[in-house]
Amino acid sequence: MPEAIVDGSSIVSTGTPRVADLMAVREAVERAGYDATIYIDPALKDAITGIDELVDRGFVKVAPRGAALDSFVLDQCEMRGGILVSKDDYADLRTRYPWIEDLRVAVLLHHSGSRAIE
Repeated sequence: MPEAIVDGSSIVSTGTPRVADLMAVREAVERAGYDATIYIDPALKDAITGIDELVDRGFVKVAPRGAALDSFVLDQCEMRGGILVSKDDYADLRTRYPWIEDLRVAVLLHHSGSRAIE
């Protein structure tokens, strides 16, 4: 199955961060035929109730402390040859990562029951 790198921090960047939002995106990505790897910022790990279970199950990975999450996620995508799933457009990083336009899938969340719109 091809891989999708999910910028989990961008997914929960508005409102209260919720596990349900991350899971909705993961499920949508997998329905589309991709293996989802979700990355979040270490500081966010303490802000999301219930995230530890997803980390323990391997559904969510925490980026290394001190890493710039945007660059870390984009580097993972580049190294693994996956698509990028994010709400961020990475406008400030497009010179360094010119492929963003072609491999980024934007995410829209509908908050009645937390489901992702592909």
